[in-house]
Amino acid sequence: MFANAVNGRLSHTVLFVATFLVMQGQALSSPILACYYQPTGYFPPSKVPADLCTHLIYAFGTITSSGSSGPGIVPPTGSQASAWRTLTSLKTSNPDLKVLLSLQQGFPTVVGSDQSKMQAFATNAIALLRQYSLDGVDFDWEFPSSSDRANYANFLRIVRSAVQEEAQKTGRPPLLVSLALANNVYTAKAAYDFNTLASTVDFATAMAYDFHLYIKNKDVKTGYNSPLFTTPGDPTYFSASALANFYLQQGLPGEKLLLGIPTYGRSWTLADASNHNLHAPATGKGAPGPVRGLTGIYAYPDACKSGATVVEDSTLECLPVPGPDVGGI
Repeated sequence: MFANAVNGRLSHTVLFVATFLVMQGQALSSPILACYYQPTGYFPPSKVPADLCTHLIYAFGTITSSGSSGPGIVPPTGSQASAWRTLTSLKTSNPDLKVLLSLQQGFPTVVGSDQSKMQAFATNAIALLRQYSLDGVDFDWEFPSSSDRANYANFLRIVRSAVQEEAQKTGRPPLLVSLALANNVYTAKAAYDFNTLASTVDFATAMAYDFHLYIKNKDVKTGYNSPLFTTPGDPTYFSASALANFYLQQGLPGEKLLLGIPTYGRSWTLADASNHNLHAPATGKGAPGPVRGLTGIYAYPDACKSGATVVEDSTLECLPVPGPDVGGI
C-alpha cells in the first residue's frame, strides 16, 4: 500500500491519529495529512504544531435538535471555545492549514424523514462553522443502521447543497465535508449509499483499526489492532489493506479515501500467562497503562515506559518502503 499522508486518533478516547491517503495509480500533488485532535492535560491545544497536519479535525462537537434557531451544532463554551480559537489561530503561521469540527453524537435527532429539519441543521451548522473560522465539518456517526441509510444519504446531499449555495452567495471557498467510515464491512454496506458518498464528501477516513479488542463473549483472543494485511485465521477484511480495497470496490474514489491508523495498542489479560501468542485466549482487557491509565489501551507514553518483553512474530515480513513515484494498492 502506498501511503502519502499521515494523521492520528485514539479510538473513542481521541488523541492524535494517523490517516493515509490511498491512491489508485496516480501521483498526488497535494498530500492530505489529517489529524484528529481532542484536548487533554497531556496534549493541550497550545502544544499542537501548526505545520504537522494539512487538516486538523477537532473531536468532538455535538449535534442538537433544539437550538434557538432549530437543529444545529451546540455552540462551544469555556475551554472548548478557547480550544477552537487556539487551533484556528494556527492558520496565522500556516495559512494552508484547514481546521474542521468532527461530530459524533446526536445524529438520530436530526437525520430522518423531516427534510426541513435537516435543511435547518445544514444552515445553522454552516453559520456556526463560519462564526468560529472553521473550515469544515467531519461526520463521525458510529454507526448508521440499515434503516438510516436512505435518510443519511439525503442528509449528506442537503449538507453538500447548502455548503455550495453558501459559498456562491458569499464568494468564500466552500466548507469541507468529511466522513469517518466503519471498520466493519457489513456495517458499511448497511449504512452507506456509496454513490452519495462519492459525490458529497471531500474525503472519507476508513477506520482501519480496532479489528481486535477484548469484548466479552465476542472477541476473547489476542489479535492485531491494525495489521496491514489480514492475519491467517482472521476474517477477510480484518486489515488496513483489505478494508481500503473494500471501499475502493464500492466505488469510493481513491483520491477521496483516507486510511485511518491508530497511534495506540490494545492489551489483554491472558487466560494463561505462558500462552502469549497471537490469538491466545484472554479473560479481559489489560490492566491500565502506567502513564495514561487506560484499561485495555497502551498509548505511546505507556509503551515507552511499560518495561514489557518484546516478542516478534517471525512469520511476518517487512516490506520495502515504495518510492515517491509509486501509487495504488
